[in-house]
Order: sequence, then C-alpha cells, then structure tokens
Amino acid sequence: MASDVTLAELKSLNADYFINLVSFSILLYDYSLTFVAEVERCWVGELNWASAFFYLNRYLTLFGHVPIMLEYFWSSSHANKAQYLSAAGIRKCCHRLQSFHQYLAIVIQIIVACMLIMRMYALYERSRKVLALYIVVAVVIVIVGCWAMLSGQKETRLDLQVKIGCSPNLSRERAIRLGAAWAGMLIFDSLVFCMTLYKSIVLPRPTGVNILHILFRDGAIYFG
Repeated sequence: MASDVTLAELKSLNADYFINLVSFSILLYDYSLTFVAEVERCWVGELNWASAFFYLNRYLTLFGHVPIMLEYFWSSSHANKAQYLSAAGIRKCCHRLQSFHQYLAIVIQIIVACMLIMRMYALYERSRKVLALYIVVAVVIVIVGCWAMLSGQKETRLDLQVKIGCSPNLSRERAIRLGAAWAGMLIFDSLVFCMTLYKSIVLPRPTGVNILHILFRDGAIYFG
C-alpha cells in the first residue's frame, strides 16, 4: 500500500478486497457446479430468445469479470495507477477499468431484466398489460441508470493511491448517482418478487413440488 493510506482506509480496502474475492469465488464455483447440466440440457436444444439471453447472462458475466478482477487485484510497484500501467504509460488505466465495470453492470442488469420480463409474461399467461408494465418500468430504470452514469462531474484522478488494485474512490455526488441507479433495480426486483408471490398465493397448487413453487423459491433466493 502507498504511505498516504491511513489505518481506517486500509481496513476498508482490505474488507473490499475480501468481499470481492468471495464474490468472484462464488461466481466461478457456481459456473463449474452447473456446467455439466448446462451441456446436457441447453447445448442440445435450439437457439431462441430465452437461450440467447441465458448464454449472454452466463458468459458475459463470467468473462466480463476478468477486467474487473484486474481492477481489484492488479498489483504494481507504481501506486498511481490512475495515470500509468507499468512501463507502457497508458493514461488513466484505473478509470477505464472502473468505467468498464459500471457499464458491464448496466448491460448485465438489462439482460437479467429481459429474462425476468419474459418469465413474468409467461407466468401471467402472456398478458399484454403485464408486459407493458414491465417495459415501462424497465425503460424508466434504464434512463435513470444512464443519467447516473453519464451526467455529473467525473473524477479526474484517484485521491487514494494504492499498489494493489484500483481504489474505488468516488465523490459524494457520484456515489449518490450510482446509488440511485441501483435503487431503480431494487424497485424492479421488488415488483418481480411481489407479483411472483401473488401468483403463488392465488393459483391452486397441487401436492408436491411444481413449477410455481420453484419460481417462487428461486425468486426469493435471487431477491435476497
């Protein structure tokens, strides 16, 4: 770590490193755990909208996190990575990695939202009103996300210089805007969860495990 990092900042960075390391480990473990089932059930079928979104979500998330791992764990003797990448002299490398991270998160959330809209459209028997509701909510959330990403003053440098990874140092205004973008996704997920819960209550359920039970179970896990 650079000498200008205080003890409190060091503890915060270490917690951030370990949390992200756990997240990456779960991502890779989940992929390896379900790969055989994916080959047996998905690779033999036809390519359609559902399978296309499935592959996009699965592999864009997997390979898209390679630069993000670099963002968090790239080690260098040069603490000011905001300006240089080793001897190559590439300007503002950390800002590019962090921007890629934010744009990747938006793209992945859009893909997930499309998959959830398809699921709810099917669950509500292809109701156009339900489809219109989700499309309107999704469009509003995308607009808020673009506003959060593209508006406001961008940081021109990283105030906190570290030798491991890129410091996720944001201005208060920038942090509030990103928080607003994620709050929009929380509203969308809440809508999906509540409407799935409603269907699980009002529809008759046969004994044993059925598809509605599985949808509600998976939705509760995802929402959590």
